[in-house]
Amino acid sequence: MFEEFGRLLIEGMSYNVKEVEKMRKYVATHNNAAKRDKWSRVECEVNINEDQSEFICECGHFEHTGMLCSHVLRVMDILHLEEIPVKHILKRWNTDARDILLQHLVHDQKDHSVNLSFTCRSSMLYQKAMEVEQMGDASAESFEHTFAGLEALLVSGAPLAQKRDGSGFEDLMASLGSGRFPGNGRLCLLGATGLTNAIVVGTLLV
Repeated sequence: MFEEFGRLLIEGMSYNVKEVEKMRKYVATHNNAAKRDKWSRVECEVNINEDQSEFICECGHFEHTGMLCSHVLRVMDILHLEEIPVKHILKRWNTDARDILLQHLVHDQKDHSVNLSFTCRSSMLYQKAMEVEQMGDASAESFEHTFAGLEALLVSGAPLAQKRDGSGFEDLMASLGSGRFPGNGRLCLLGATGLTNAIVVGTLLV
C-alpha cells in the first residue's frame, strides 16, 4: 500500500496544475502530454467540495481502488495541504484493520475458492489488477503485451464466468436491496499475503 501511494505521489509530479476556480476546481495536465501514447489520459479535472473535505477526480481512481490518484495528490501539493482528508482514509488502509476473517465467512467452508465472500474474491482481483496496471503502463511494449494477455484472459474465462455461484458482486447486489450483507453487514478484504491476512473494513459502502 505504501509503495503504491509513493508511486502515485511521484507520478503526480509529472502534472502541471491549472486553477479554474480557487479552492474548488483544478485541471491537472501531464507535462509531456504531446509525447504520451495516444491511449494515455493526459488531463484530468479535480473538484473540491466547499469545506475541502473531499476531492473528486474524473479519473475515478479513488472510487475504484480506495486510494487517491496522482492528480488529486498533485493538486493537494500545489495547495500546500499537509493532511489527507479523513474521508479519503479508508479503514482498510489504516491500523484499525484486523488481520482476521469473520467467523461466519469461514464456517463450514470446504472449498474456499467457491465459498469465499465476494468481497474477499474482489479484493484479491483488485490487488492483482493494480499490479497488472502498473506493469502494463511501464512502456508501450509492456502495454501491448499486457493488453493482449487481458484480451486472451477475457476470452478463455468467459465460459467459466457463465457458471455463477451466486456469490459474485452483481449477484449479491441484485439480491440485497439494502446494500448491506446478511449478519452484521461487515465486509472482508484480503491483505497482501492472502486469505489468512484478510481484514474487516466495515460496511459495504466504505
